[in-house]
Amino acid sequence: MRLRQIFLAGLLAAAGTAQAGADIRMTSELEELVGLYRRGDYQAAFKGLSKHARQGEAYAQGLLGKMYADGQGTPQNHALAVEWLSRAAARGDDLAQNRLGDMYAEGRGLPQDLEKAVAYYRDAAEQYNAAACYSLGLAYEEGRGVAVDHAAALRYYRLAAKLGNAGAQFELDNPSTEQTESPKQ
Repeated sequence: MRLRQIFLAGLLAAAGTAQAGADIRMTSELEELVGLYRRGDYQAAFKGLSKHARQGEAYAQGLLGKMYADGQGTPQNHALAVEWLSRAAARGDDLAQNRLGDMYAEGRGLPQDLEKAVAYYRDAAEQYNAAACYSLGLAYEEGRGVAVDHAAALRYYRLAAKLGNAGAQFELDNPSTEQTESPKQ
């Protein structure tokens, strides 16, 4: 039964309707709010998502954090973005983990910290978040927050590409990307 739940969570995450690490049950009210967000009605979505986020729903917390980070439906506020994304990430929301990784990598709203970025990317990648896998591939290829490791970069690029990440597929098709796996030491 647990394997079936994990498989279902992965399918839902790939479809963009829920996250693999977060609670995959979404109320119809929350589904409606996500629909408002996707249609660009950010103010209405923000109001409703705020309620669900305060109630501890990880998906709502992560999306609310994204809205604060991007200034969607509310003035941009990186401090509140980090707060809500951190809550969602602690509850296993892979999209929030990946977003925090991006914010640490770019130094957006908080001090740049490449090691923390990699840690968040790893958490999200463990849940098969394609963007996080791609970001880890880049980190290992460029030595950003980790030692350069072309074999690890290639593994993450391959996984991200299998998960549908176009950037990773480009890297795999790019002749300048190291395509050999080094032996394990």
